[in-house]
Amino acid sequence: LKVSLLGVDQALVDRHGVVSPECAVAMATGVRDLTGSTYAVATTGVAGPTEQEGKPVGTVHVGLCGPTGTSTVALLLAGAREEIAAASVEAALTALLEFVGDTP
Repeated sequence: LKVSLLGVDQALVDRHGVVSPECAVAMATGVRDLTGSTYAVATTGVAGPTEQEGKPVGTVHVGLCGPTGTSTVALLLAGAREEIAAASVEAALTALLEFVGDTP
């Protein structure tokens, strides 16, 4: 879905992987383009139970996109799969609030 729905370039995935800040930003940009929204947020990471792309469980990247540019937040979270997913959502929403607040 990252590639087919959000338009993430396959070459970017091949170069950086899906668990990367580059992919997170491309996903957020794709969400913004797809929906016509002013701001967008996306997460990509490893909730477990095992590592992915050589990255440990709990590795999460939040991508943000808005009218003035993009930003990423890297997280390393602990806990079970459900806890990592919940913490990712909370961190993504917090990052989005900060990102919107930083916009002039």
